[in-house]
Amino acid sequence: MLDLKFLRDNLEAVERRLATRGETIDLGAFRELDGNRRSLLGEAETLKAERNQVSALIGKTKDKSQVQGEIARMKEVSARIKELDEELRQVEDSLNSWLLTLPNLPDAQCPVGASEEDNPEVSTWGEPTRFDFEPKPTGTLAKTSTSSISNAPPRSPEPALRSPEEPAPGSNAR
Repeated sequence: MLDLKFLRDNLEAVERRLATRGETIDLGAFRELDGNRRSLLGEAETLKAERNQVSALIGKTKDKSQVQGEIARMKEVSARIKELDEELRQVEDSLNSWLLTLPNLPDAQCPVGASEEDNPEVSTWGEPTRFDFEPKPTGTLAKTSTSSISNAPPRSPEPALRSPEEPAPGSNAR
């Protein structure tokens, strides 16, 4: 997942680099979610700072009857902070979900190509494995192995647990 600060600071560069993958990614959703997150965070932090200042003032006051209006206002402020924190959590969840769908950036040195032929082989290591049969694509293997698991015979039950006093099989303890 791309770093939030990096994405915010390099939005146009990220958009250009993602375009080299052959995909068009609209970063408008990021701009909207991030702006919403930042405004909610700013408002919540301002209210929390105000609540802390007034709470300190209320704590220093000897006669609580003089600050009943402030106490009532702070209850309203606390309720608003609670609402903002919940909205912020929802926006952050949406933002994180969106960030998880964003693909990684290709390396700057990676050549841009539409097909395998456009991308040169830079280096190899070892000899490629040679099969005496036609290998299946990975997706086909995954489907095959999943269906074979569901058709597999039931496993034998796990061996009974031994008591802590019994030595483990193959150990020299007696």
